[in-house]
Amino acid sequence: MASGLPVISSGAAGDIRLRVPDGVAGFVVPPADPELLAERMRIIANDPSATRQMAEAAAAIASGRGRGRCADDFERFVERILAMPKAHRQIVTSAGARNSRPHVIYWNNIPAPYMVERFNTVVRRGNIDLEAWFGARTEPDRRWTVDESSWEFPYRYLPRVGVGQRQLSLPASVLTERRPDLLVSLYATPSFLAGLRLAWWRDWRTALWVEVTFDSWVRRRRWKEALKRRVFTRVDGIITAGQDGRAFAMRYGVSPERIHIARHVVDTTYFASEVAAARPARDEIRAALGVTGVVFLYVGRLWWGKGVRPLLAAYASLARDPTQKASLLIVGDGPEEARIARMCERDGLNVKLTGFQQRANLPHLYAAGDVFVFPTLGDPYGLVIDEAMAAGLPVISTTAAGEIRDRVIDDVNGYLVPPNDPLALAAAMRQLASDPALRSRMGARSAEMIAPYTPDHWAEAFEKAVEVILASPRTASQS
Repeated sequence: MASGLPVISSGAAGDIRLRVPDGVAGFVVPPADPELLAERMRIIANDPSATRQMAEAAAAIASGRGRGRCADDFERFVERILAMPKAHRQIVTSAGARNSRPHVIYWNNIPAPYMVERFNTVVRRGNIDLEAWFGARTEPDRRWTVDESSWEFPYRYLPRVGVGQRQLSLPASVLTERRPDLLVSLYATPSFLAGLRLAWWRDWRTALWVEVTFDSWVRRRRWKEALKRRVFTRVDGIITAGQDGRAFAMRYGVSPERIHIARHVVDTTYFASEVAAARPARDEIRAALGVTGVVFLYVGRLWWGKGVRPLLAAYASLARDPTQKASLLIVGDGPEEARIARMCERDGLNVKLTGFQQRANLPHLYAAGDVFVFPTLGDPYGLVIDEAMAAGLPVISTTAAGEIRDRVIDDVNGYLVPPNDPLALAAAMRQLASDPALRSRMGARSAEMIAPYTPDHWAEAFEKAVEVILASPRTASQS
């Protein structure tokens, strides 16, 4: 391959489909199949144009394996493949032709616990033949436990390549797999974009999972906005968590009929039952944590974009009021953890930082809390809000969280305040701190409102989205 030769190989060679994408850099044939081997040899012998293009692809793949040139070579490899005429692409049978259930590949960045729950549920329901692809097992800022033994779905980790200081997923599986009925993926990294381009080249139907983003978190650049519009309008469908996501997709030119809602969910039954089981030991849990009075709880990353600094400012205002007895419990880690600890010590604030906690420990912490606070400056969603609601807590959130108005209704189960507004946040905290009956009533409404949104709810909505996407005509740019 490094010499620029296409390859015909038996499928019995190790990792051969990663090294020789079938129909792109050569052919892979079953072992002991002389008739198919002869047919592939005839193609190579009789079609100089296809042979030349396969040779170029083979050289690009081989060059991507050596001496730090991987990023540039990979990009050239993708461009060369996309430049090939359709006549030389491998035509494969859709998996749906062999299976009455649609075969769907869902390509996510990492196996986050909430996605594992959803994928397991889809498989148990049995209406979709689901396979998951992950770009990595974890990421540097994620510490969730990953236990593949609990997964009920087929999966694969895509190979990684070094690009400077970064590691990118190599979407080689798009070249080696039989065509699924639908590929659902993310879009915001070069790996996903390269995979989408290869999927379109192979005539796969595609959909994107899209969430609203906020200017406080995302720097808008003209070329990125143009690229997003081009990608959003080329896929067969958009799947998103709610009306904020729908409006966001429409902003980039997606027609409403191509947008499908699958609301984010957590395992509400788990959190409700585990918190209920922990509540009898609430006093002991609070004593062990060192928190007293009305406990305001934050769960999430300790990073400026999550709004922890405005939260500390609001809590400091509350703590200075001699009529209020309250504590702040912060669960999580991140780049600002040490700085936050120093600020709390300097200002004499009764703030307990627990560090990162695995999911199994969260119900005890929710049981210790009285009010959940989500002070984000621009979160695409914030699943911890749903967990806190399932735990029966009133919620104070900023308006800068995706789909927040579907979850927190002012004066019903909590309060919405502007982002980065410590005074408004402090006023909402003071209102709930001074009224136990209000906290109880709002917490009960939180639990009622979130209870229906289980992994089964997401799986049903996802199945419906897949059904509608596959029944709809392809976008004009793909037909």
